[in-house]
Amino acid sequence: MDYDVCVIGAGPGGYVAAIRASQLKQKTCVIERAKAGGICTSWGCIPSKALLHGAGIMHTLKHARDYGISVGEIKVDFAQLRAKKDRVIGRLVGGVELLLKKNNVDWIGGEATFISANEVTVKMKDGSSRKITAKNFIIATGARPIDLPHLKPDGSTILTY
Repeated sequence: MDYDVCVIGAGPGGYVAAIRASQLKQKTCVIERAKAGGICTSWGCIPSKALLHGAGIMHTLKHARDYGISVGEIKVDFAQLRAKKDRVIGRLVGGVELLLKKNNVDWIGGEATFISANEVTVKMKDGSSRKITAKNFIIATGARPIDLPHLKPDGSTILTY
């Protein structure tokens, strides 16, 4: 066996489980097809909060006169706002990667498919494949958006993560 524990998914559930398994002296890896931290960190909660914070600042500035504070014209530089969001994401993803490394969890970037109870094939990002064996697997692949019948995502007005 390559590992005692193999965690599939490096979101909030997966990376924490991988770290804890390693702390319990289990040889551990985590397999993730995207970024460490999962959907919340890279596409959902955190980016949304970063953008909402910018909107909140703009709202406060627009109403500053109510408090006797004068400000000039308020403009939004969307490229700079997106860059700020990306920096926040980068710091958090980097933090999760560092936690995994410090806790001796092997990172495997790719998509896992079970081929038996103790084996997965990982399609690596470069197109190659790798077989991983483990005594135990934790499946922490996270959530998926659902479409509401009257609010179908159109990629423009109605979005998912």
